[in-house]
Amino acid sequence: MRATFRLLCLALLPALAGCGDLVPIAGPEPAATGGIAAVEEPRMIATFETRGAREPLALVSRRGAYEIWRNAGGTTITLREGVLNGTQALSPDLFSVEAAVPTDWRSLRRPALSERVHRYVDGNEDVIIRGYRCEISAAARDKIQMGDRSLATARTDESCGNATQSFTNSYWLDGSGRMVQSRQWIGPKIGYLRLNHFLP
Repeated sequence: MRATFRLLCLALLPALAGCGDLVPIAGPEPAATGGIAAVEEPRMIATFETRGAREPLALVSRRGAYEIWRNAGGTTITLREGVLNGTQALSPDLFSVEAAVPTDWRSLRRPALSERVHRYVDGNEDVIIRGYRCEISAAARDKIQMGDRSLATARTDESCGNATQSFTNSYWLDGSGRMVQSRQWIGPKIGYLRLNHFLP
């Protein structure tokens, strides 16, 4: 309930990108409707696969490894080193995630086992916690299309499951280790989110 949600938010406050001091990113200011101004060359395109719509995202704040991106409708996603860490204005929202990120992958002898925790907040502000066991694959060479050019990348798959759910997240990193594309599972209702980063 509401009290439970507030207590959980306070407990997780230091780890969340949406809490604490955020560095605002220079760029379009939010429109009066709560969205963002039109962006001619978006730095990221998000595709919610169940909706089939491609939506531009603008980077609105950054703190360390955490970034917050927002679409014109006010939906935000939080990324940690490119790995989905939370959502806002979806229902149910992915409130927080505990998962391995690219910095962790580099120290692992892969394939490697890891754990993942999702915390969701439903329409009644109740918190639902789901835990998963995952296998992180060895990096595999792969080429992806970025606009009109082909880009050499290293693809890592994260296959996760528990007694009732299973999913696979896929991440593509360029030669510098930067995330340039990903396909990540939000939950059973929202499904997969595909993110395509536009390189400067």
